[in-house]
Amino acid sequence: MVKQKINNKEKARIFLGVDDLMIYRDVVEEMPESICRFKPGGILSFVNKSCCKYFNKKCDNLVGKSFYSLIPLKDRGVIKQTIVSLSKKKPSITYKYQAIAPNGETRWQEWTNQAIFDKKTGKIIEYQSIGRDITKQKEEKEGLVKSEKKFKDLVENVSDWIWEVDTKGVYTYVSPKVKNILGYESKEIVGKTPFDFMPKEEAKRVAVIFGDSIKRKKPIEVLENKNLHKDGSIIILQTSGQPIFNQEGNFIGYIGVDRDITRQKEVEDELKKVHDELAQLFEEKTIKFKKVREEQEKQKEHFQVLFESSRDAIMILEPPTWAFTSCNLSTVKMFACKDEKDFISYPPWKLSPPEQPDGISSADKAKAMIMEAVEKGSNFFEWTHRRKNGEDFPATILMTRMTVGDKTFLQATVRDITERKKIEEDLKESEKRLRIVAKMSTDFIYEWNIKTGRLEWLGDIDKKFGYFNGKFPRTFRAWISTIYSKDRLVVEKQIKKQVKIGGLVDVAYRIKGELGKWYYWTNRGWVLLDNKGYPYKMIGVCIDVTKQKEINENLIKEKKWTETVVQLAPNIVIGLGRKSKILMFNKFAERLTGYKADEVIGKNWIELFVSKEQRKGMYDVWDLIFKNEFIEHHYTNPIQIKNGNQRTIAWNNTLIKEDGKFKMVLSIGEDITDRVIAEIALKKSESRYRDIVENAPVMIHSVDNNGKIIFINNMGCLVLGYSKEEVKGLHIREIYSSDLWKDVQKGFEKLKIKGSKFVSLGKMIKKNGEEIDVEIDSIAIYDDNGVFVRTRSIIRDITQAKKIGDMLQEKIEQMELMGRLNLKRHKKVLLLEKENKRLKELLKLKN
Repeated sequence: MVKQKINNKEKARIFLGVDDLMIYRDVVEEMPESICRFKPGGILSFVNKSCCKYFNKKCDNLVGKSFYSLIPLKDRGVIKQTIVSLSKKKPSITYKYQAIAPNGETRWQEWTNQAIFDKKTGKIIEYQSIGRDITKQKEEKEGLVKSEKKFKDLVENVSDWIWEVDTKGVYTYVSPKVKNILGYESKEIVGKTPFDFMPKEEAKRVAVIFGDSIKRKKPIEVLENKNLHKDGSIIILQTSGQPIFNQEGNFIGYIGVDRDITRQKEVEDELKKVHDELAQLFEEKTIKFKKVREEQEKQKEHFQVLFESSRDAIMILEPPTWAFTSCNLSTVKMFACKDEKDFISYPPWKLSPPEQPDGISSADKAKAMIMEAVEKGSNFFEWTHRRKNGEDFPATILMTRMTVGDKTFLQATVRDITERKKIEEDLKESEKRLRIVAKMSTDFIYEWNIKTGRLEWLGDIDKKFGYFNGKFPRTFRAWISTIYSKDRLVVEKQIKKQVKIGGLVDVAYRIKGELGKWYYWTNRGWVLLDNKGYPYKMIGVCIDVTKQKEINENLIKEKKWTETVVQLAPNIVIGLGRKSKILMFNKFAERLTGYKADEVIGKNWIELFVSKEQRKGMYDVWDLIFKNEFIEHHYTNPIQIKNGNQRTIAWNNTLIKEDGKFKMVLSIGEDITDRVIAEIALKKSESRYRDIVENAPVMIHSVDNNGKIIFINNMGCLVLGYSKEEVKGLHIREIYSSDLWKDVQKGFEKLKIKGSKFVSLGKMIKKNGEEIDVEIDSIAIYDDNGVFVRTRSIIRDITQAKKIGDMLQEKIEQMELMGRLNLKRHKKVLLLEKENKRLKELLKLKN
């Protein structure tokens, strides 16, 4: 018998190829995406488990059917035309459509189709399609769009103007509300400074304050400043801002809010002016009253001018009825009368509601107020009047008894205090809220009477510092004595300075509690000056920052430790802000990319490290991050380094938030370039091994430990007449003769000993019942624990070889027989020749 020989190296390559094929198939089957293959006509040739599960159909019900039957009818024609248009120039395409799932739900699907070409002819022989359900992503994206619109509406409709400036005070962002406040569009503001929109003197003043804030990196709080509206008018703004720092702690500018307080300042100025006018008027009237006898004529003339030109309502009441006899023009306007005659036609109490706020009749109370003014010489009180149109308004009334000659009368000055009342009510409500907040807050509000030295505290300050009720210092001097000695001089110096000129006191210091514990405080107060410029009160707030200081110190230590770890990490560590702005770049990233951190910090990651072909996709990813605040934690993509080469990085991403808002994406990357290259080589090797196994000129199959066939190559199917689907799962005794099966059973027992193999000769039975002679060369495959799991066998069809061997053997036997016959004949010839020679010699002798 002639045997075909295969060396051990070739066998090992064939066996390794089968394993890789099994692994490849397992991966495909377990992938969550739907994977299928179909012929150019659309007939499905393969579907994986996920595809069957998604469409709720068995594999047998899909394979052999049209791929286009899985697509909704309304999209089928377009998608079919798109797939048919694929070529080598455009071998793949991705499309999305809406479909009805088997359970009746409306779902969104995304499919990627790839054309597969014949290596020789270059023609399309098959299509591969990978699909996934993107319903959740679509819903999240739609929700994000709505959320983003809601947020944008909120920002753009807030009444304040939001802005950002850099370290030089140049606007880098301005919200649209600036249009309502200054009349400019946002784009007209960006690139300029706040000082470009201020009067020259105001710009100089504010520039000094802003420069000091930048130098000290301190917040800007309630800074009032004058600005020029686009139409040239003056707008008063209240500015507040906070310094902002980058990841390295470097100061990069301010973010803040401007509020239009023009109207508020006007009201405050008017109120002050009204009070000043009232005080001045009262003083003038008192002086003139004392000198009335000496300067009657002069006073009369002055009174007449004042009477006619005053903004207050002035009227004259004369005895004995004390009815109105005259009034000025302001009175007519205030009470909405036609003229003076119309006004004096009413008794004093008729231009009032029936009752005053205290419940007393207006008529009775008016008579009592008049009599009190007559008896005492003057009477100042508040009153509720009513205009002719029925509108009530609060007022102050000053009644003054006057005598001209032998005639006595009353002059009444009425001032509408509606606006003042509103401000007072707002002030009372504000003070009420302030006391409630102070009681609940951990901060402490104080009011220092500079003249008496008395301190009033809002908040439970005694409990905070361990004192008995009311024992914490309630005088300025006692409070100063509790301050740490090295801080005390600084505090006293600043307070003394501001007491002279008024304004803000902003100081930090340490203060001692009852039990000896030191606390860190920040103290912000405002010194108030009276009309003559003398200080009379300081109001402020003390904030206990002890815990915050401890936390900050711990955070600084933790930050330094974290930065050290990040810089020494054996992986790329980067931080990306909005629009993929680079905020962090560690030493490993420098070594890998060839860039120094100073070269890339603040620049756009995508523009610098992503190839032009991939940038759009990366920008789409960033859009999803900001809209959904969702990030794919594990992501792999190539980056382009400084020398122009590409490296493949496997990223582990984390979304970092601060105060619930996006701060940055922290990405830790592993350079897997070499691994990817190895994987590509491995895939080529796997494909090569698979081709070798499938196209091997011998039969190859694997059998599990139960004797069932789990793999067979193309040659095995061809020789035996089975398809792969038919032969898989068959027990080998169904294709082995009984003698061969008995021999193989013994071989199975032998294979349980690790490292063993066996060779068998016998007959296999084809599907049509025909028997063939085979030689089986088998080895065992074990799992990681050394347990036998399956065999791998190379089977050679030796039917023809056996026939040839048998024929050769027969020929040899025939030749041997002929040889023996020839030998006998040769011997006879030799004898005949010998006899013939002897006869010739005898003949010679005879002659």
